[in-house]
Amino acid sequence: MRALFLVLFLGLALGQGVELRLYRNFAEVAEPVALEEGVYVWQPGPAVWERLIGDRVWLSGARLERVVWRKDAVWLFAEGEDARLHYLTRGLSGELRYRLELEGGELEGWLWVRNELGRPVRVEELVYIAGAVPIAGGAPRERGLSPMAKVAEAVSAPGARYEGAGGGVFRYRYDRPVVIEPERTGFPLYRAEVRPLLVWSYRGMFVRAERLPLSRGYRFEAPLALGAGSLDLFKGGTFLGSLRIGDAYEGDEVDLPLGPATRARAVRRVEVLAENAEVQSYRVTTRVENRGEEAAWVEIEERFPGDRLELVLEEGERVPRGYRVRFRLPPKGEHTYRFRVTIRYAKKR
Repeated sequence: MRALFLVLFLGLALGQGVELRLYRNFAEVAEPVALEEGVYVWQPGPAVWERLIGDRVWLSGARLERVVWRKDAVWLFAEGEDARLHYLTRGLSGELRYRLELEGGELEGWLWVRNELGRPVRVEELVYIAGAVPIAGGAPRERGLSPMAKVAEAVSAPGARYEGAGGGVFRYRYDRPVVIEPERTGFPLYRAEVRPLLVWSYRGMFVRAERLPLSRGYRFEAPLALGAGSLDLFKGGTFLGSLRIGDAYEGDEVDLPLGPATRARAVRRVEVLAENAEVQSYRVTTRVENRGEEAAWVEIEERFPGDRLELVLEEGERVPRGYRVRFRLPPKGEHTYRFRVTIRYAKKR
C-alpha cells in the first residue's frame, strides 16, 4: 500500500486563512492582513508574543519598507493593500513517530503536534516540511525556554500530496481541515508495507578471540521519504524496543539495531603464521551458525592496524584497511569463510 505524505498548512483559531508550515522544533505562521494607509500594527497577544523566535517577522505580497518593535506590538510599514504576515514560533512544533510490526511488515507513521499557545488551532491546509532546516540564532522571548536548535529536523504527515524535494527538504501538503488541541494532538500519517530483514553484524577492528561478537537488528527499505523520528518495534504484538531513525530518502536502507545476537554463534580459529615487532601474519577461519528459526543476513566488516596490509580473501570484498563479507543464513544453517592477512609495521629508527 502506497503511503501518503504531508507538509502541514494550518488555519489557526487566530483567524481564517492562516497558513502554517510545521517543523520538528518550530513553525512558520502566515496569516492574511490588510494594510491601512501603508501600515499594519500586529498585536498577537502574550501566548504568541512570548514564543516568537527572535525578531523574525516579515510580510509577503507587499513591499516592506520599515519594521518597528514597541513593547508588545510590531509596526510594519509597507506599500500595497493585501499582504500576508509571517513569523516563526516555538508555540507549535511536530514530532514524527513510527510503529513497525515485523510480522506482516506494516509500517505506520504518526505526526504528534505540540500546541503551547493555550487554545485550539484550526488547520485548513497543512504543509509539513521534512528534512534538515538550519536556523542561525534566535531564541524564544519567554524566559526559561531552551534556545532554538541549530538544526530543526521536520517530519511528514497524513493523507497528503507529495510535492517533491528541494533544498534538502521534503514537502507534503495536507488539504483536509483538522483541529490541533492544546498540549498534544496525534494525526495518522500513512501506512505502508515493508520487508524487514533480520541482520546480524559486526563492524570494528580485527578480532583474534574465539568468538566474534555479533549484534542483531532489522533493516528495511524506505517505501518513501521518511523524516527523522522515533520508531516502536513489535513482533507478533510483542514490544521489542524503541529506536531513533534519521532522515531517509525513498529506497534508502533503514537500520534498527537491537543489541547482541543471542541466536547467532560465530566461532573463529586464528592460526599464527608470523608474529614479531615488524610483521604479523594470520590464517583465519570463521564459522557462523544460525541457531534460530528465522533466516538472517550476516554482515562482517573488520579493519586492521599496521602500516602496510596484505589480504587474501576467499570471498567478500576489500574496503579501506580491511574487508567486508555478506551472506544469508537459513534457519539452523551455517557458513564458513576464510582469509589470510599479513600486517607489516615500519621499522623503528
